[in-house]
Amino acid sequence: MQVQRITLPFANSYLVSHKQGYVLVDTGKPGDKPLIAQALDEIEASFDDITHIIHTHGHSDHCGSTAEILKLHPHIKTVIHAADEHMCATGVSDPVQNTRLFSRLLRLVINPSFPPFKNDIIIKSNHSDLLRKLGIAADIIHTPGHTPGSISIVGDDGQAIIGDVLMGGILGGKLLPSRPQYHYYVTNSSELQSSIRTLLSTGSHTFYVGHGGPLQHRMVTKWFEKSATE
Repeated sequence: MQVQRITLPFANSYLVSHKQGYVLVDTGKPGDKPLIAQALDEIEASFDDITHIIHTHGHSDHCGSTAEILKLHPHIKTVIHAADEHMCATGVSDPVQNTRLFSRLLRLVINPSFPPFKNDIIIKSNHSDLLRKLGIAADIIHTPGHTPGSISIVGDDGQAIIGDVLMGGILGGKLLPSRPQYHYYVTNSSELQSSIRTLLSTGSHTFYVGHGGPLQHRMVTKWFEKSATE
C-alpha cells in the first residue's frame, strides 16, 4: 500500500495510490482544499485523479473540505461508516467526552460545524473489501471509540491508516509526533480500548494517524500496556 501524508493545519490527510488514480483519506477542516490541491500538484496529480474519498470518521477536521471538493469534482465517490453518516449529512460533529484538561481548551478553537454533503458509499459492517476491488491490498475495518463510526485502513504490508483511534505527540502532533497518545476526545472508552487491541493484533508495524505520527507498533504496544495499568 503506497501511502503519502498531506500535513494540514489541524489534521493529516493521506493519499493511497492505485491503478486508476488515488484514494484520498480525510479532507481536513473547511478551507483546506487549496492545501490538498497543492500537495496533489507536487506529485503531478489533481483532484481529477481522485476516485474516492474515505472518511475515517465524521468530525469537522476530517470531513470539513469534502463538500467544497465535490462541487467541482462530483465524480469522486465518498465513503463513511453508517454510524457517522449523519454527521456528514447535517454538517455537525457529535458531542464528545474530554480525555484530559487540555481538551476543554481546544473546544475554544475547534468549530464542530462544516458544510454538509451526502456520502455515496456507506459501510454498514465491521469489514469492507472496497479497496481490494480497486487493487489496493488493504481492508477497511470498523474501529469505534473515538466516534461510533470510526474506521481504519489496514494494509497487507503492515501499514495502517487509523484516523483518530490514536494520535501522536502533544499539541495535535506539533511536538513529539511519534509518541503515542489517546486523542483529546472520545465517545466510548471501552470501545476505543478494544479497537486499539484489534489494530495491534493485525500485524501492522506503522500506524498513520490523524494528528502527528506516524506511530510504530513497538512504541504503541509499550505505551498501551503501561496506560492500562495506570
